[in-house]
Amino acid sequence: MMYLFLLVVAIVVISLFIYAYFSLSSIRRKKHQLFYTMDANLKKRHEYVDDLVEVIGDYTVKEDIGLDIVIQARDMARLSKNLVQKQHNENILSSCLESLFLKSDNCVVLKEDKRYFDIKIRIELQDKQIFKSIKQYDDIVKRYSRIKRVFPLCVLVLIFRLE
Repeated sequence: MMYLFLLVVAIVVISLFIYAYFSLSSIRRKKHQLFYTMDANLKKRHEYVDDLVEVIGDYTVKEDIGLDIVIQARDMARLSKNLVQKQHNENILSSCLESLFLKSDNCVVLKEDKRYFDIKIRIELQDKQIFKSIKQYDDIVKRYSRIKRVFPLCVLVLIFRLE
């Protein structure tokens, strides 16, 4: 009878470890997936910025509205080496775009250009997607960090290197 009890306990403990391992792996995969989604959204915005630069470059007003600053910010964001630097440079790009849109809204020639208006709308929608993906990524990273600190799970993290 004692052996049966120990066998059941061993099966339950092993089952919990297996469940915990697959749960951690699932959250880790989700974290990586959300990171790549966020990165894809940022790259898409860079493409829209390229289109914006092309449209505004057709006009002689580019010096008046700060297009050069947007180009520099975009290039810095593209060349970022790590996540912290990328976040910082993307924030700078967002600020530069916001400033560019405020200044360009006063430019009559640009306000009448349908291409400019379409790109502006696409960038604003992409910014909402970026914000949403960043929030989802931050949420899953916090969740993963909390979960991997729990006792049995922290052992699995160390054993299987689930960082």
